[in-house]
Amino acid sequence: MKGKITLKKALILGMFLGIQQFSFGQTFFTEDFEGNLDVATGLPIGWTETGLSTDGIYSVGTDAEANAGGFFPAPAHTLFAMTNDDVCDCDKSADRLILPVQDLSTYAGTLKMFYSTVSDNQYTDIFTIEVSTDGGTTWTNVQTIATTNTTFEWQDLNINLSAYLGMSNVMISFLYNDNAAWGSGMAIDDVSLAIVIPETQIAIQSLLAHPYSIMPLSQNPSIDVSVNIINNGDLDIPNYDVISNVYLSTDLVNPVQTYTFNGTNLVMGASQTVAQGTYTPLAVGDYRIVNEVIAAGDVNLTNNMMSDSITISNAEFARDLGNLDGGPLGGGAGTDLVLGQTFDFTNRVKLDSVFFIVAPTVVGGTISVQVSNVVAGFPELTPIGMSIDLPVDQAMVDEVAANGLYFVQIPITDANGQALMLDPGTYFIGIHETADADLMGLQHASGIISPASYFVSLDGAAYQDVAVDFGFDDRTPIIRAYVYEGVFINSSSATNTICGTGTIDLSSTEASGNQWFLDGNALPGETNQTLTVSAPGD
Repeated sequence: MKGKITLKKALILGMFLGIQQFSFGQTFFTEDFEGNLDVATGLPIGWTETGLSTDGIYSVGTDAEANAGGFFPAPAHTLFAMTNDDVCDCDKSADRLILPVQDLSTYAGTLKMFYSTVSDNQYTDIFTIEVSTDGGTTWTNVQTIATTNTTFEWQDLNINLSAYLGMSNVMISFLYNDNAAWGSGMAIDDVSLAIVIPETQIAIQSLLAHPYSIMPLSQNPSIDVSVNIINNGDLDIPNYDVISNVYLSTDLVNPVQTYTFNGTNLVMGASQTVAQGTYTPLAVGDYRIVNEVIAAGDVNLTNNMMSDSITISNAEFARDLGNLDGGPLGGGAGTDLVLGQTFDFTNRVKLDSVFFIVAPTVVGGTISVQVSNVVAGFPELTPIGMSIDLPVDQAMVDEVAANGLYFVQIPITDANGQALMLDPGTYFIGIHETADADLMGLQHASGIISPASYFVSLDGAAYQDVAVDFGFDDRTPIIRAYVYEGVFINSSSATNTICGTGTIDLSSTEASGNQWFLDGNALPGETNQTLTVSAPGD
């Protein structure tokens, strides 16, 4: 848990530990929400608020109060200001927390506002900073606050407000918008305004997310190398370089490909996407892409490098990243639902089992897997393969309560209980939630976007394209199919035991090209698809 560090302490620590990235000339406003509060507003003296919510809008409290409803797990940070959409469950589309009016008419130089925040976009919350110079009649958006994704961690951020120096009636606000949907809330702490010595800072903000962590070499995969950079400093950057090296396996000395971009004139606060190129792997192995941005005079080198990796394999199909970055999916009580995605198999395979992740919180109903043919682009309702029904029992719910998720890998058979053999083609694998279950909480990942591959059937109706019909075009459920390639032998006997004059019929999954063996020796003339065994030694 992150403890409280006052600005004064932070400056002292920075002098000795080298962690402070700004040179301070004068700090003229601080607020850590630990002092006396206005009786009428419940906020520090001079702070105000506006909004549409019915819970008093903002309050000052602790992490326990933030997570009173169970969906705003802000880490401990002593006292802090918060707006809590989870607890209020009301209209929080315009919750504005406003600093005391600032007179900036006598200051010159570079003005920074520093603050700590919990701003997580697990749902659709929007977090911004806005400034008004006309007494709050109009507001200008000066920053969209950086967000975390389902981690709800505290972030130490800052914004350059030098454009408002010389003005005498400046109002600065934090604006939370629940976007008319489910939301958690926003927490604010350790706010300060300071005149700083301008410095050069350039950083890698993010990389282009690869939708898969494993890609088959047989599918002629390509790796897009793209880097998002940002000027975090207080000065325009006239020249900078972005270098991306692609390495194979453990050799991080000799890249198999190098991309270099020479950039110019990255103005203060600006960001840019640098599309370096597309690399086509020629061999199986683990590839690592190491990216670096370089600018003269950069005072903070801790955020100049970022890397990514991807595996090129001999596998049958690509593997998702497994990053759980969206809310749980399901039908809810009273809705029978099958939700899943399509898979393309280029060879004949045996579908052995299916892996998925759920998070039900209510006992009742069952969850299972259904496999269907895909005809004219849509799954058929009648399954050709299935798993057993997995009850949503107390043990499953307890596991979710303790660890947040329930991992399932379950065997698949055909309608006769035999191994499910799939010829080359496209198949649908869906997770079935019965009507007496209440939101199975199927986990999904964003960034894995395959058009016309994500389908749902509600209450036995025809399958619908989730992206087209429901607007969820930025995510895919995490469902993994475990398959085997090769020739498989089926037996007419469950025990493979012959009694008396009985026989066992063996059959190959391949119609031709067979040769039967006994103890490693070919049986003369036995090249048909089937073989009848009636005695030991046959």
